[in-house]
Amino acid sequence: MPMIKVTVKLFGDFRRRLADPNNSGEAEFLLPPGSTVKALLAELGLEEDSESMAILVDGTTATGQRELHDGAQVAIFPPYEGG
Repeated sequence: MPMIKVTVKLFGDFRRRLADPNNSGEAEFLLPPGSTVKALLAELGLEEDSESMAILVDGTTATGQRELHDGAQVAIFPPYEGG
């Protein structure tokens, strides 16, 4: 079965979740066709944080149900705190 390639860019504290020697916060993942944002979050170990984080797919706000496509660009931002 062919896989889809998704580029993920993590921001803030989430960057530590990637084995990234350049500390760019960016990595590529191979996923089965039909994978959703929720499945990608699980792969990253972020599923329990999905309600409070900001997720963009190809520059558009996305929910966990959004299906990913080959070449998708996913940006994930941690919750913002402060006042």
